[in-house]
Amino acid sequence: MKGTVRKSLGVALVVMLAVLVFAASASAKAPDEGDGPTQTLCPPQADGSKQKEWCALDRVGSFQETLEDAGFGLQEGRFAFWDLVKDTCEGKVPDALANNPWPNAYISMYFEPHEGVPTPLVDVFWQLREDEAIVLVGQTPPAAAYFSYQSFVAVPPGAPGRIGAPVGDTINIGTIHTIGPDRVNQPVVIIITGHRETERRVRAAARAAGYPDAIINVETISPVIAPLGVSRDGEEASWLGFVHRVAVPEDKTALEEYIRNPPYRLFRVTPVDPATGEVGREAVFGPDPEPVPVLRVRGTGHTEMALYPALKRLRAAILEVHGTDGKCEGECRELDTHVWTTVTREDNREVIVEKPYVGLQRGVQLLGAGRDTNYLATYPNFM
Repeated sequence: MKGTVRKSLGVALVVMLAVLVFAASASAKAPDEGDGPTQTLCPPQADGSKQKEWCALDRVGSFQETLEDAGFGLQEGRFAFWDLVKDTCEGKVPDALANNPWPNAYISMYFEPHEGVPTPLVDVFWQLREDEAIVLVGQTPPAAAYFSYQSFVAVPPGAPGRIGAPVGDTINIGTIHTIGPDRVNQPVVIIITGHRETERRVRAAARAAGYPDAIINVETISPVIAPLGVSRDGEEASWLGFVHRVAVPEDKTALEEYIRNPPYRLFRVTPVDPATGEVGREAVFGPDPEPVPVLRVRGTGHTEMALYPALKRLRAAILEVHGTDGKCEGECRELDTHVWTTVTREDNREVIVEKPYVGLQRGVQLLGAGRDTNYLATYPNFM
């Protein structure tokens, strides 16, 4: 970013929190000022009892030791709720970015910048050296209709503005690797890396610490999608962001507690320089980039066309009350619906919220759109 990281990131903010298709109550109370993650033990079962088996946090100490034995240095980060409303009020972001209202969770990663890199204005952004990994250890959310974990290319090198493209498919409630009869409140390890040898060694360290393969998830970041590295000494590299989303909980109070005290430990894992025994500034492992991921096929082939006759009857009934001769006239206004497309207010740039890689190729802002949702909106806009 050549000395202008703070300014550039303030302007080039990725909108990582696009609207999900789930509704929530806007009247619920958000976290108080000063709230933060304090939970360090494993959460209780839904019935209030202690964990019947084991949880991922029980083995974090052993995992740290096996990572160090494998030749890595560890920097612990913070996994916490991103108070987007607060950042908006403080002028760090232009608006609340279509954020679903509390208590639908948007939990992000916070790391101190690498040595020699200024702190970005928006502190949910971080960078990843070519041979580094991010490791997240903890428990999945309490029962909810949806949850996911996803990294985004916030600002790629040379981008004309914010992009917010996901690095691949989400790790979500339907695809996450964990144990138990369901996928909620279960142990999980998530490894994020762009280097295959780093992935191999971190996986091996996780297994050596007692984590079964069944709970290990890997999100790869191909440098084709997000050029990795550290922005110092005139170099440019991608700024990344991560969002853990949870929506439509069975128990709103349980989700509020989960958001306030996320049961996770977070580490940036960096290979140690064998010559010095310390974490240095340059990559230790030779080039071994992760490939571009193969994306899942979207959809199942099943549709809601069976409801089409009922939809037509509903439209006719509405027009009978509010229309004239089966048409919208006067105060009646019929709107179209399609995938959300808009322009940014600050620089009048196009925004699309579908087909993430197409948006990345075109340099178009994506609002952090993932492939799990359709982001439908009415057209034209209305007051």
